[in-house]
Amino acid sequence: MTRTNSARSARTRAGALLIATTLMAGVAVFAIAAQSKVTLRFNFKNGQKLTYTTTAKVTSDGMGGARNGAQGGTMNIDATQAIVISEASAKGFTAKTTTSMTQQGKKRETTQTAKYDARGAQLSGSSSQPGGPMAGIGPGGFLGMTFPAEAVGVGSTWTVDIDLKNAMGGMGGGAQAPQVKGRIPVKYTLKSFGTKAGKRVANITAVINGTVTMGEGQNNMSMTLKGTAGAVVEVATGIIHESTMTGDATVAFSGMNMVSKISTKTVLK
Repeated sequence: MTRTNSARSARTRAGALLIATTLMAGVAVFAIAAQSKVTLRFNFKNGQKLTYTTTAKVTSDGMGGARNGAQGGTMNIDATQAIVISEASAKGFTAKTTTSMTQQGKKRETTQTAKYDARGAQLSGSSSQPGGPMAGIGPGGFLGMTFPAEAVGVGSTWTVDIDLKNAMGGMGGGAQAPQVKGRIPVKYTLKSFGTKAGKRVANITAVINGTVTMGEGQNNMSMTLKGTAGAVVEVATGIIHESTMTGDATVAFSGMNMVSKISTKTVLK
């Protein structure tokens, strides 16, 4: 073999090796991407106990707006949620949630027992005080989370519609709940994976944007919810380690608007 042919052969082998390396790298990246997809489910044990602390702040300008002399104000809420799991299986679980709440210096306690599927969607439930601040814990899923049916990876999105009829099922004090029309869509995005307390976690964000109407005739009003939320979720069990939410709730009635700004933070103890 001449020196020219030898050099050409060497270049050919080098080129083939480069192509093979590139292809193998592509296969490896594809394999890693495929492995990064996870099926998120709540995987609890019977008798398991979870305790969360929640701080919330609600600031309202009053009906018609502060400029019209309407009474508004700020309300601070501190709550502890003690959750006990029962009837746990691959299909779902039952959660009994006792919420001890301090609102503007006044203490109150509510208890809710609800059944969920493994994705966190509420199947049934009851509250010791319908219409209370925590009565709507279920419509958006378990602790506000409903997982997608399919496996997801970084960048995956899914949407869940919140049905507020359940949250408005009782107004307390003997009042009749208004008719509710419409749903509030929540779009979730899996932003990244990470580690917390030695556990693999998924960092999930959510965007809330929708309007529902309540009541009929002259008593008709609308409520628009807009906000963003985030949660740190343990991949193996679905346990939510912490979550935050900020947003606005606008109630329109008889040509007037009341805007409330809401922020919450919930942390697993």
